[in-house]
Amino acid sequence: MVWPAKQRATAGAIVVEQVADECTVFVDGQKWPEGKTLHAYRFVPPGMHTVECRGSSGNAFFSRKLEVAIGRETPLFWGP
Repeated sequence: MVWPAKQRATAGAIVVEQVADECTVFVDGQKWPEGKTLHAYRFVPPGMHTVECRGSSGNAFFSRKLEVAIGRETPLFWGP
């Protein structure tokens, strides 16, 4: 992925490395429609972020806490 220099200096990215078919992905409580696409990325501020895979009922199937650093890509895997 090519990052604009301004974003690289102030943000990190969460990158989908494993797709979970039957869920909707949320980052810090906000729906992320592209989160179901392999290699999709989302720029976020540095720090700890919660990513959830929720079913149609709204219940979380999986939840991950990811530490994101400035200028770095943080992979998102749903497996153990």
